[in-house]
Amino acid sequence: MENIVYQKEFKVVGISFKDRILNLKQIISNGVEVGALRVYLDKSVLDMKESKLYQLGEFDEQKLGDIRLERIEFEGKEAIRVLVNDYQDNYLEVGFVPDGLVPELSKYLDSNLGITGYITGGNFKNITDDGVVVRSLGYGIRLQVIVYGV
Repeated sequence: MENIVYQKEFKVVGISFKDRILNLKQIISNGVEVGALRVYLDKSVLDMKESKLYQLGEFDEQKLGDIRLERIEFEGKEAIRVLVNDYQDNYLEVGFVPDGLVPELSKYLDSNLGITGYITGGNFKNITDDGVVVRSLGYGIRLQVIVYGV
């Protein structure tokens, strides 16, 4: 039986820089197109009211596909970039592991990693007595990294 040697959950940083947000939006678009991601979990406003669900995120913590962590040198120091499969077998850079986690996570990159990524942010529907209010937050990614040992 495998035991957990290391476990960390964190927010991917640097998503809003360069073309990374465009990469994430492409991943989301492709994921919706192939049915891997479901906008508002396929719930209509009526469905939300009937199930007494008064707030729902556009992708409400849905899991991303295959994720890779890659050790690189960035701006003169060691960094770990985050690459996500775009559902068309391309890996697109979406950001980095936070600087403070690089030393501890770096030693496990060649280990048996379990990486789960969740979409955060985007649009949120809020059901009120007056109707539906949609508010928008920037997209993000939350990663959960687990290192398994024997």
